[in-house]
Amino acid sequence: MKQILFMSILSLLLSIMGCNRENQYLKDHKVILCYELNKKKLTKEAKDFSNNSILGIEEAGNIYKEFLVNKKELDSSKSNLNLSIHPKIIIDSNYVFSFYNMKQMKIAVFGIWINANTGKITYNKDELWLNEREIGV
Repeated sequence: MKQILFMSILSLLLSIMGCNRENQYLKDHKVILCYELNKKKLTKEAKDFSNNSILGIEEAGNIYKEFLVNKKELDSSKSNLNLSIHPKIIIDSNYVFSFYNMKQMKIAVFGIWINANTGKITYNKDELWLNEREIGV
């Protein structure tokens, strides 16, 4: 019984600390959701960011696609397909190509980042998931 109580308290504390880390990240960075909740339509904020950046969202998607082809993560014979690849979120000046957890409605911060001003590709390893409903609030 003591073990169950201990594990419950530990889980609660870890959960609270995770939320604080997420909230702090959202305070420290400008984060823009690229698509409206459960829709394939770009948000107004993402359109504005893309229109005012040197590198638009479509160009970033093309750079990401070429990156996948060059890393052999995508079959090179499919590189000429009209593959629609878009970032999940924008963090500061970076398009973030990451993962989406549909069940928890969270978007990963880790993944491939493409700078909207330079086109530079970086890999962010920060294992943090942001709650979709908290982005832009």
